[in-house]
Amino acid sequence: MADVLPQINAFDIQGLHQLNSKSISKTTALKEAAEQFESIFVRQLLSSMRKVNDLFKQDSIFDSDTTDFYQNMWDDQISINLSKGSLGGISDLLVQQLGGTPSQQLHEPKQLDRIQPAQQLQTLTPVELKITEESLQDKNHSDLISGKKITQQSPGTDFVSEPEKFSSPQAFIDFIKPLVIRASEALGIKPQLIVAQSALETGWGQFIIQSKTQGNSRNLFNIKDRSDWHGKTVATTTVEFDGVELKQQRASFRVYDNFKQSIDDFIKFLSSDDRYKSLINSGNDSELYLHNLQKSGYATDPDYAKKISRILKSDIIQENFKGE
Repeated sequence: MADVLPQINAFDIQGLHQLNSKSISKTTALKEAAEQFESIFVRQLLSSMRKVNDLFKQDSIFDSDTTDFYQNMWDDQISINLSKGSLGGISDLLVQQLGGTPSQQLHEPKQLDRIQPAQQLQTLTPVELKITEESLQDKNHSDLISGKKITQQSPGTDFVSEPEKFSSPQAFIDFIKPLVIRASEALGIKPQLIVAQSALETGWGQFIIQSKTQGNSRNLFNIKDRSDWHGKTVATTTVEFDGVELKQQRASFRVYDNFKQSIDDFIKFLSSDDRYKSLINSGNDSELYLHNLQKSGYATDPDYAKKISRILKSDIIQENFKGE
């Protein structure tokens, strides 16, 4: 009969001592250790996901030390349960790499065909990318089909791979900050104000409006479609405050080809509308900018400026914009 270890409780400090038992085979011990490693990895993923919402849960009625305590207990246990189910596949890869003899590993069929494209991508650098005919979708770039290498001129150009979703607030800031500098100079607004506003609109890049047919809208500021917009759009359900209560509405939003285009349109959007004239060149005074932003009606949320102010004062914004 094969060795079987009982399901480990996340709070049972004696659980892993069974691995030292002489009655447990090396194969079983290796599998258990690999699953424990995978559970640690899953726990880190859950922790990163929780941190995304930390800045937004302060006003929630469910925000309390007790809730956090039990939530952490749940995350500890569920990470172990998930690793037991081999959903991530990390434990299986570890067992495959560490178990058996070298000769066995050479002759065993590999199970990693599906991740080989990712290994190939490691040879590419973000500065110099080769455009292939298969990856070229824009007809305006047909002259590049020959496979010439494109040298990156500036952050956010069309040829730089852009993430569909950002893994953390820091990843969001690292990507968007260079793009925001130009908008900051053009509008006379502190860059951290623009980043904080976009962070609120998109949940640090986690909840950018998506289209079933066009994918990521790249709309960093949730700018709606208007008569002066002649580009692509996507319709989605949004929540608006009508002066009395919050209501769900269908609205059409702009879709961009890349994040740089979204930033450029944000500059044009504020500069060309009389409602936002008070925002231009007021960015050196953060409180004045937020006051004018709320007054301009950019968003219907009555606490819109307060929420941006809270993000602006967060540790991660303060650390990334020291002296700016």
